[in-house]
Amino acid sequence: MPIVEQEQIESIIAQAAATGGQLQPEKAEILLQFLIQINDRARVIYHSAVTLSVQMYDREEIARFWKSQREFLEAQLVLANRLKRRFGSNRAQRNEEPLLDITLDSLIATLEDLVSATSEHYEFHA
Repeated sequence: MPIVEQEQIESIIAQAAATGGQLQPEKAEILLQFLIQINDRARVIYHSAVTLSVQMYDREEIARFWKSQREFLEAQLVLANRLKRRFGSNRAQRNEEPLLDITLDSLIATLEDLVSATSEHYEFHA
């Protein structure tokens, strides 16, 4: 799967905003691939964080580490929810089928699970 560049995604989202959320099929596919990559990266980041945190010994350092991981994932969750609202409201106005909902729902569920897990790690060590 080719890596999607951030500038390319920003351009697609800007075009979609300018056209009321409509995307050409090839641009929709690029956006879908980007969302899948975010989902995969979030999981890798969490598993890497678990591996890294078990090598730490200072409880406060571990708590700060998990807090920063949670904040990063929360920011990603806010962006995913914002993107879903943007595309969802535009499609609802035109009475269209949701194009990105399945991928966005999956991404949002993953991020919610990871935010919850990182919160538990933080609370345990705080």
